[in-house]
Amino acid sequence: MTPEDLEDIITSHFKSLAADDQRSSAAELEWNLSFGSQELDRAKLFVESLDPIYESEIFYTPPTGEEPENAPALPIDINVFLPKNLSENDVKTMIGELLDSAALSGLVCNAIECGDQLEWDESLGWIEPSQACSRLKELVEILPEDSPKIPWCFLISMPSLDVIAQVKTLLSNEGLADWDEYGDADEDGRVGMSIFCVGNQETELLKNLINRISTIFAPHHGILEGVQFYTRDDLADIFETD
Repeated sequence: MTPEDLEDIITSHFKSLAADDQRSSAAELEWNLSFGSQELDRAKLFVESLDPIYESEIFYTPPTGEEPENAPALPIDINVFLPKNLSENDVKTMIGELLDSAALSGLVCNAIECGDQLEWDESLGWIEPSQACSRLKELVEILPEDSPKIPWCFLISMPSLDVIAQVKTLLSNEGLADWDEYGDADEDGRVGMSIFCVGNQETELLKNLINRISTIFAPHHGILEGVQFYTRDDLADIFETD
């Protein structure tokens, strides 16, 4: 990401804030940066060097001692959170300083994210299908160009488990063979299923797949309720499903 790209992203968030009547001030924006390292000592030194105005956290898996001799080091993730109520120039200055400091420490910036608390809460739930491509575009803009493919997950509401059983072969024939079903009926007596795809960063392909899934399920009274960028494990962690 070039300095110009970074400035454009920050400016775009502040422009969106100014245009959104539901957000009253920059105090509602929350900025955080995600860094990666292969060395725990470097990660700890970086965090210790941060100004106290920043909150930070380190995530890593301690070695068990049973790893193969030439096994690669487990990645270490560091999240740094900027204080709230910052001006656009403050954000640009702080992020620039953090990126410079991280580079000197041998860390790699994996993502720069911004949102208000409402957005963070909404981002954990399902995205309306009509909004999914816009959300994917926003996500792509803050990720490095060499990021792994973004997973796609689709939530479908169905009349019954019997109907789900009827469409499974059809889904497999369409190359959509990775799914889970949920037998607990909602207040309307409907059950659900999730479809998981490897996905990518292409909004046009996501749009086409959304239309395709809607077309597949419509004759069976299935409704595409939401889209997210989750793997199967992500979904299980967030919604505590088995």
